[in-house]
Amino acid sequence: MSDVRKIFVLDTSVVIHDPQCIQTFGDNDIVVPLALISEIDGFKTGEDQKAFNAREFSRVLDKLKEEHATLLEFVPLPPPATGGIRISGAGDYVDQVPKEFDQARKDREIIATALRWATEQPDRPVVLISKDTNVRLMGHACGLVTEDYKKGKIKNVDQLTHNTTVIRVEDALVDRLMREGWLAQSELGPEGEGLRENQCITMLGSGSDGHGKSALAAVERHPEGIMLRRLIKDECRMWTLMPRNREQIFASALLKNPSTKLVTLVGKAGTGKTLLAMAAALEQVLDTKKKLYRKIVVMRPLVSVGKEMGWLPGDVNEKIHPWMKPIFDNVQFLLGDERKEKGSENGHGQHTYKLQQLLEQGILELEALSFVRGRSINDAFIVIDEAQNLTPHEIKTLMTRAAGKSKVVLTGDLQQIDTPYLDAHSSGLTHVVKKFNEHPIAGHVTLVKGERSELAELAADLL
Repeated sequence: MSDVRKIFVLDTSVVIHDPQCIQTFGDNDIVVPLALISEIDGFKTGEDQKAFNAREFSRVLDKLKEEHATLLEFVPLPPPATGGIRISGAGDYVDQVPKEFDQARKDREIIATALRWATEQPDRPVVLISKDTNVRLMGHACGLVTEDYKKGKIKNVDQLTHNTTVIRVEDALVDRLMREGWLAQSELGPEGEGLRENQCITMLGSGSDGHGKSALAAVERHPEGIMLRRLIKDECRMWTLMPRNREQIFASALLKNPSTKLVTLVGKAGTGKTLLAMAAALEQVLDTKKKLYRKIVVMRPLVSVGKEMGWLPGDVNEKIHPWMKPIFDNVQFLLGDERKEKGSENGHGQHTYKLQQLLEQGILELEALSFVRGRSINDAFIVIDEAQNLTPHEIKTLMTRAAGKSKVVLTGDLQQIDTPYLDAHSSGLTHVVKKFNEHPIAGHVTLVKGERSELAELAADLL
């Protein structure tokens, strides 16, 4: 039975998550329920990612229909898949699905379609694929084999919580790093093997008294080869912000390094992810001595916590304003908008910048994800906040907007995912961290210590 090709019946949640999903099932066959096509027809209007994916999957099916004249029987799937695909209705099998599922009418029809194939093809394994937990449970209650859509799911999410790499060396090497600022990777011996660019490490000396010296360092490319660069708290200051702990120092080093084109910051609420990103952005856009980019572009998924507010009045900027309040809070704090200051007090020349000025002058740009497709964002410091709420496909769409020498920073908390059908294993943020893990232009830091307040830290840990 294990060598028999399976029949996978798709749920709507799968094609909305990945409109190219039919290419991922190898030599197995795919059944697309009629109820699925009816459901995505209701999603096709609009500018959001769900609408785009609905239209994209419809185009995929329509192209197959044009190539093969019919989809009412199995036709070959596009490469790299080698199985077949067809459309199927549920027929009278809807009556075999418990009446308790009537409220979820489309789900009931999709489950009935899977039940039909499982009944009429007893010699072949039939599996209902859904990213909706309730659909999987309802299918299971009907005696079906159900599975989550596995493409893009990262198994070892725990690896993302590793704080830092610790290496043990002689005290003399720690002294030399602190004195000279740089240390060749080759001088570390076996301890230095496997270190990659943009990796942040803690060096522990092996002193004879049992109390060895220590130093923080980042692995960077140097004209003389791969080197360890000394990291000192005072040197990692960004704008008006001084890092408060080891992980914030690591994050600052990556954010300030122009060679690091992608930085991912993961951590619980209050660890300073967004604040660090915006401090780096302000410094590298507004500070004339350190200016690397023309503008700051902030993107943030519009996902509510709690009940939706409904339609909001105004133009695009006015509509997304409530969702950008966390960004505004951080920028106002960094600019000192909430306290009296003189132009010369902030250490950045005679200009006192204000949030409204940055918005009006286009220095700070807020981008609605619904309208980002097709854009080319040149020479910008791009911050994608709350990235844990984006799918791998959505993150790819956003990251591929970066043009020229733009830098992209992703921030998020994998324990606060508010998007349906996403979890820590399938989040786009997890996907990016894993895929770019060893790439020389990318760096990652997991922030662990809350710095917002004692109350916020306790709430993040205990609740």
